[in-house]
Amino acid sequence: MRTVSVVIACDSRARSIPGCLDSVLAQAGADVEVLLVDRGSNDWTSAVVAAAARSDPRVRVVLGRGGPPTIADALASASGDYTVLLNVDDRLAPGALARAADVLAGHPTVGTVYGASLPFESDDAMPSARRQTVVPEVWLGRDWIAERCRTASMGIASARAVVRTTLERQLGDSSAAPLPDEELARGLRLAARADIAFLRGVDQTYVVAAVSAVAGAGQRSPVEELRSRKATFDSLFAVDGRNLPGAEGLHAMANRALAREAIAAAGRSDGSDLDRRWSAELEVFASHAYADAGAFPRRRTVPWRRRSRARLGIGHGERCRG
Repeated sequence: MRTVSVVIACDSRARSIPGCLDSVLAQAGADVEVLLVDRGSNDWTSAVVAAAARSDPRVRVVLGRGGPPTIADALASASGDYTVLLNVDDRLAPGALARAADVLAGHPTVGTVYGASLPFESDDAMPSARRQTVVPEVWLGRDWIAERCRTASMGIASARAVVRTTLERQLGDSSAAPLPDEELARGLRLAARADIAFLRGVDQTYVVAAVSAVAGAGQRSPVEELRSRKATFDSLFAVDGRNLPGAEGLHAMANRALAREAIAAAGRSDGSDLDRRWSAELEVFASHAYADAGAFPRRRTVPWRRRSRARLGIGHGERCRG
């Protein structure tokens, strides 16, 4: 039976640790090793992780080398064939590790396996996860990256992947130099090194439901999220993906998709003062992301948008430097 090392960073999240641990230790069909990383919590996390390690031999508290422990320390000490970096607020669905381990064992070129996630509100009311047996969709790493570039997105919310430990160590500890869109960046970097398998129609994890954002003047501009994704793709093609076949074209494809999304979002404005400002920002972003963004089809341009575009110097088909 394959061993899976589950690395959990649990800083100042004492209340979430028991539920997360239960979901991991209850996994059937795989030998589990749990590595808890506490980098200096300000609550009772240290006492909770110490108690967990005493109560189950499969649980270890990671020690740092001359300082607080890191994910890199956990990876260096991991003994599993495969590894999962799990958010302490999230949970593994029943059978998730065995399903992924079977795929990795049967497909030597695959380095990463992931599936869908279900939102949950409480450990006392977990939704039923889909666990049917499916034929994994195996993607060549370059093809998976191309699909991400085509949509300029991860394509799935909150994917927690099972990865070959040797491959995970190549990535290292991304928390030392976090990228703007961490999950997308991680998937792209993994795909630049090995093939990826997706378990369609299977829920591999539970992800804590996000609190709805409160609308108002302080609401985050939609262009910020687009900038984050663009920075992630820019980083990929500057480092890990620079030698991919057709890298320049893939990068341009991602920028085009981001620009198209920005133009579409700008066209959905309701005309309020806040939306007008955001629409102007979106169109500026689009013109910098992709030179021909001005040629994308639009909804009818209302008078205030024509004026804002004129002030910003954005015309139909105008070429701007990115």
